[in-house]
Amino acid sequence: MQVYPEQLEIAWALVQRGSPAAGVDGITTDLFAGVAGEQLARMLKALRREVYAASPAKGFYVAKKKHGQKVGERLIGLSTVNDRILQRYL
Repeated sequence: MQVYPEQLEIAWALVQRGSPAAGVDGITTDLFAGVAGEQLARMLKALRREVYAASPAKGFYVAKKKHGQKVGERLIGLSTVNDRILQRYL
């Protein structure tokens, strides 16, 4: 797979502007920023070798409301920072 490091860095910049929340691995965007160079290089190698595997999403429920009244729950999935970068890249 042809992967461009510059585009991975752009994807990382987009993820940094979004939610800082952690996925199932417990890594927030602030923690990731400290090792971003190493992680992006590792991700680049895995993508080029086509061995990258996404992690499961962290799930939680949020109340659904209609006209101010609860009408059920909605499942929200939060991906890891690595997976969010890849989502923005693609």
